[in-house]
Amino acid sequence: MNEKDEADEFEDDDSEDIVETGDDVDIDHIFRDMEKRKKGAVKVGDPAWRRLEKYREERHTKELVSDFDDYDIDDPESNHKSRRQHTG
Repeated sequence: MNEKDEADEFEDDDSEDIVETGDDVDIDHIFRDMEKRKKGAVKVGDPAWRRLEKYREERHTKELVSDFDDYDIDDPESNHKSRRQHTG
C-alpha cells in the first residue's frame, strides 16, 4: 500500500506542470523556463578527465613535433644545408 501512496504523490506533482491550452498562454514564460532548465542540465560530451587527457596528449604531441626542424633529413632532391653546424 505504501508503493501506491508514492505513485499518487508523483501523479499530483505532474498535474502542476500541465499547461492549459488557450489564448492566455505566455510563450515568453515557457521559453524562459526552458532556458533555465537547459542551463541547469548536465552538459553532454566528454567528461572532465577525458578533456584533460586530450589536452595533455595534444600538448605532448606539440612538444615532440616541434623538434622535427632540428633534424637534418637526407633528401637527395633537396640541396638544403643542415640547420645545425656540427663541430667535430
